[in-house]
Amino acid sequence: LSAASAKAGGHLRHLDVSGCAEISHGGVIRVLRANLNLTRLVMDEGEGETFRLRLRPHHVVALAHTLGGRGGAGSSAPSSLPPPPPPSPRLDVSVEVAGNRELEELREMLIEASGGNNSTPTPASSAPPHLRVGGAEVRIVALTVSLLFVKAVYVVQGVGADADENDGEEEEGGAAGGGNEAGDPMEETNGRTASHLADIVNILGVRGLRRINFGEGALRCPRSAEIILESVGEACASLRELRVDGGEVLQTGSTRRWFSAALSACRATLRRLTVTRAHLLPPGNAYTSRGGGFTLPDTLEQVHFEMPVRPEFFERFISQAVGARALSLARRPSGGGRSSRSASAAARWDPKFTVELAALTVAALRDPALCRVTHLDLSNMDLEGCEQLEVILNGVAARPGPCVLKVLSLAGNECRSIGGASVSGDGKLADALTKALLAHAGTLTHLDVGALPRVAMHAALECAPRLANLQTLDLSGSQLNLTSTRSTAAANAPDTIGRALSTALADPTCRLKRLILVHCSLVAHDLREIGGGVLKCKTLVAVDLSYNNNIGDEGCRELARWIRAGSEGGTGAKRIRGKMKAGGGGLARLELECCGIGDAGAKCLAVAVAANLNLMRLDLALNINIGKSGRAALASASSGRSGIWHQLTTEDTPWAGSGSDNDDDDEDRDEEDNSYLTDDDGYFASHRVSRPSPWSLD
Repeated sequence: LSAASAKAGGHLRHLDVSGCAEISHGGVIRVLRANLNLTRLVMDEGEGETFRLRLRPHHVVALAHTLGGRGGAGSSAPSSLPPPPPPSPRLDVSVEVAGNRELEELREMLIEASGGNNSTPTPASSAPPHLRVGGAEVRIVALTVSLLFVKAVYVVQGVGADADENDGEEEEGGAAGGGNEAGDPMEETNGRTASHLADIVNILGVRGLRRINFGEGALRCPRSAEIILESVGEACASLRELRVDGGEVLQTGSTRRWFSAALSACRATLRRLTVTRAHLLPPGNAYTSRGGGFTLPDTLEQVHFEMPVRPEFFERFISQAVGARALSLARRPSGGGRSSRSASAAARWDPKFTVELAALTVAALRDPALCRVTHLDLSNMDLEGCEQLEVILNGVAARPGPCVLKVLSLAGNECRSIGGASVSGDGKLADALTKALLAHAGTLTHLDVGALPRVAMHAALECAPRLANLQTLDLSGSQLNLTSTRSTAAANAPDTIGRALSTALADPTCRLKRLILVHCSLVAHDLREIGGGVLKCKTLVAVDLSYNNNIGDEGCRELARWIRAGSEGGTGAKRIRGKMKAGGGGLARLELECCGIGDAGAKCLAVAVAANLNLMRLDLALNINIGKSGRAALASASSGRSGIWHQLTTEDTPWAGSGSDNDDDDEDRDEEDNSYLTDDDGYFASHRVSRPSPWSLD
């Protein structure tokens, strides 16, 4: 982004960074500083879970005033041409609200910008097309809210304190208005919060709100959830994505009915639906009764329900969910590194995904009248054995001809193999996986089998060269130095997963473009073991080895070989296209985030980078032992390539904070990095008033 801004020479007028997961607030602020005529900015977080582009309410106000002040900026056109009229300043953003304090700030800003007042928000029918804040047109396209509703209120009376232990789990069928009981501060607080959030949804919904993410604590109180979901259904006519916490919104029949009504009201535009913690559905048979469950819109393209394992709910759900192109039942990893997919990184839950649920899944997947699934994600399902996964894979292999898979993710299903050793059923799982992969050999483009039982991973690697369109292989969370008895190299002889991977990559028929080995406990020996395949693969252009802390400086010597191997065969995109015909492997992108690399390793990589101008991206963020000398070597070797890491960023020092008294004392910190400000800008600190927002550009 900085390189593109520099090429603009200060004449940039419009910037759209929507969906750019690797662009931070600091990068956008630098572009704003360098281009004083920039009056239109789009920071839409996009379809994924990108959070780095989200702004807090006070950020939006500061940025709107900054752009509004540029509304009359002069033109940068040549003098021989009539200057175009200055564009009206406009800002499209994604906003995140955490807590009632920020909720109040956002509501007040929206009411003032929409021409209303604190007691009567602007009615939806008379809403202007845009909000006016600080002289700029503002449109909020995505809203994330969390941590709003209290579970208990402690009231100090004299020298003691009484606590209302009511946790907000109201009985089903209560009044939708929040039922503020006299003298109950918790009910009053939650009722006011629900009303204010409904005001926000009403104001934004009629002005093009496309995504809502109700995070933890956003719909905790059932009575309040009804108010908010009713507003979603009435106001959000352009909603494309909805994310809710199943542990909150699906707890009572009343909230489920309002949730279903909201989905029905938004069905014309709604395309993506995510329900986290769906395993917390309460037991009972209410889901099969009229109005007890909910109906998914048939227009959905992506459905993600996190482990919906209640049998009484699952049958009806899965028959509707397979109508989407992308179906996920996966759990989110909850630790072990940013991108870890290992099952050990997620907490274990009850109840479990049973064989009966697997059979229901297969029945739905094999029904050509219902199923449109091309992307299937069953990651981190916390399976107690291989039988469930085996049943599903056998069903995938037997799908009717028109039903094809493009993406298959099975990561993190270790099937409770004790000590990593094979258990009964691993061999059958490997055979089922082989049949499923070969049944879709002509269509699969992305395969994620990290942290499966070793025999199953070995089977997948044997199939990989025969998958003609496979572009991405993800083995994250696996230990490549463990042995497996399934090997074609020597009958009945143990072989490591790393050696099997090298063999697959070296196969002349392998067409893999991207290899992901995040959090695999790799060491230098493992890199040497798979290096032969990497160097021989004719199409491989991107490798991600992030969060392998033991690669260190020793591993950089092998990685330098990988980089130097791509020094022939043209440059940039021309080289990437030409690699299909080239005789040797080489990389255009290498990710080494948090790999324990120091100055010695950085200098070793720098020599290879200087020799290979085809390498466009080298990520060394969070390798905190790389000092000035290592960064200087990389900067010298980069030859102007902006994708070669050579300076500290916010990724490297997230703990630095803004305005720290110690910032200037660190002699090993680049001067420009002293201006780094954390996302909250000290917002929750007592001295926040004296600290200006970075978006004001003061």
